[in-house]
Amino acid sequence: MQIVHDLKNQLNGLKLYATFLRRRIEKSERPGDEQETVEKLINGLNRAAEDLSLIVRYGQPVELKKQAGVDVNKLLQGACGEVVVESSSEGI
Repeated sequence: MQIVHDLKNQLNGLKLYATFLRRRIEKSERPGDEQETVEKLINGLNRAAEDLSLIVRYGQPVELKKQAGVDVNKLLQGACGEVVVESSSEGI
């Protein structure tokens, strides 16, 4: 998961630069579409960081053990149920 941590650090650096740019645009009274573009950039960086956090949260290795009479469908619903509920509540 070190890779995800490194990617989040890079995203945070980009977000910092975008925030500085937004402040400069606001001070110079630039057109609204430029301000909107920077806001979209910052929001996209935030979403990417959230997605990486989700990968870390649910991307843990799973140890499989053979067991007689295991219902694979129920097993998958239990493992993925939270992810589906969480994603659908965000309008995805």
